[in-house]
Amino acid sequence: GMIPSYVRSWSQGHLQINHHAKTVKESGAAVTLDGDRAFGQVAAHEAMALGIEKAHQHGIAAVALHNSHHIGRIGYW
Repeated sequence: GMIPSYVRSWSQGHLQINHHAKTVKESGAAVTLDGDRAFGQVAAHEAMALGIEKAHQHGIAAVALHNSHHIGRIGYW
């Protein structure tokens, strides 16, 4: 499983518990997010939700996410 890897990443400061994506830059349908070393699954889900919201508002959306832990099995989404 991934738990030993997560614990190791947390103890080395590469992963921050209870952190969330933060908006760095936003312009209309585009947004850039800093993952703040959060769990990749959490930050990616937040990025996806924001992208869906922007797509509803503008008809299209572009979301960039950086500085998060790994996203994992992204194929699920």
